[in-house]
Amino acid sequence: MKPPNECSACGICCDLYGFTLAAEAEDVERWQAEGRGDLLAMVGEDGLLWLNPSTGEHLDHCPHLGRVKNGGSLRALCSIHDTKPLICRGYPTELHGRKCVGGCTFIP
Repeated sequence: MKPPNECSACGICCDLYGFTLAAEAEDVERWQAEGRGDLLAMVGEDGLLWLNPSTGEHLDHCPHLGRVKNGGSLRALCSIHDTKPLICRGYPTELHGRKCVGGCTFIP
């Protein structure tokens, strides 16, 4: 079992929720300030994330989630970790009992 506040980088939360997200106004403002047109092109009406910038269709997965080998297993890797949406940064919330779907516990 992982100690509190240590993410195991299993990526289960990203797999389950990564396509059901919405950007906050703060996310959009940050991406504008950072010149992240690539991310802004993936934001739909009401902040819906993630859209295919070519077609405008809603993606059924987070396009920023990758996997890297870590010993005998795969570790999840967020390609936009330093600027990921606030909803991702804040997970898991009190609503989830501060426990992620992968079993890690986070104490604020």
